[in-house]
Amino acid sequence: MRKSFITAAIASVATIALLIPTGAAGAGGVEKEKHGRCTPTGRWELSLDKEGGRIEVDFEVTSRPAGHRWKVVMRHDGVKFFDGSKVTRLDDDDRPDFEIERWVKDTVGWDRFRVKATDQVTGARCIAKLKI
Repeated sequence: MRKSFITAAIASVATIALLIPTGAAGAGGVEKEKHGRCTPTGRWELSLDKEGGRIEVDFEVTSRPAGHRWKVVMRHDGVKFFDGSKVTRLDDDDRPDFEIERWVKDTVGWDRFRVKATDQVTGARCIAKLKI
């Protein structure tokens, strides 16, 4: 009886440990990531990482061909914090992509992010939304 109680207790602790978000186990940070497709082609990834009252925002688009200029607008709680352009370049794996990294202030409550990227040659669009 005692052995089954100990086994059940260990299983409960292990289950609870699995429910803790990855970032919370570290230095108090929280991380979220989301992937999606651009229309009609391409892929995007949006990553958010809360650290010390700030949020690192990392947005990446992979789309062929290389050399296309993309117009990108990034918003935090509806406020624009990046409005510019990036050009797809071949990365180390010969994939055409671009990446934007920015830091913003962590506000009270949910922080909502929206990124819109438009290929200025083909008209392809990527729209990413994520909250943390």
